[in-house]
Amino acid sequence: MTRPMTRKSYSPLLLLLLCVLLFPDRTTAQVDAQFTQYFEVPSYYNAGAIGTSDFIRIRGGSRLQWVGIPKAPKTFLVTGDMPFKLMNKRFGVGLHRHDDGQLLGGHLEVAP
Repeated sequence: MTRPMTRKSYSPLLLLLLCVLLFPDRTTAQVDAQFTQYFEVPSYYNAGAIGTSDFIRIRGGSRLQWVGIPKAPKTFLVTGDMPFKLMNKRFGVGLHRHDDGQLLGGHLEVAP
């Protein structure tokens, strides 16, 4: 036998709906560019790969879709990450610059 939903059980759903309505410019879809050599930029697809090497790692990638057609999609990506030690623990920091040609200026993200 199921229990009827009470007013208290609706509160997390209402809070989520309120946040989405109040901050619509902060919500974006999670769509990643599809690069052929995706294994060359692991920190772009997986934040856990940041700082896994013992050196500063800077990588780039591009994707030109439908070459020869005007206004065809173009995607460019530059990533960089490095490890560092803090209080005898290893951490990593990284950033990536992603420009898919649709937004002015592209995206710049920093990952701790």
